[in-house]
Amino acid sequence: MTHYEIGKTYEIMHARKGYLTVCVERVTEDWIDATIVEGTEKRMSGYGAGPGETLRFRASLTTIVKEIS
Repeated sequence: MTHYEIGKTYEIMHARKGYLTVCVERVTEDWIDATIVEGTEKRMSGYGAGPGETLRFRASLTTIVKEIS
């Protein structure tokens, strides 16, 4: 399982939300709450949240591409 740390910024690839850069705000066992730094969330109905907006995603569907800070 991928491990996230609060306050760190990561480039991620999410199976449903796409490629994003996020700053982690909260970590639970299954879910990550983060602020989008760069990129726009993909949704089946089009594009969703963008930079500055909060995003909740399931950690198990995500791969950390790179830790930024």
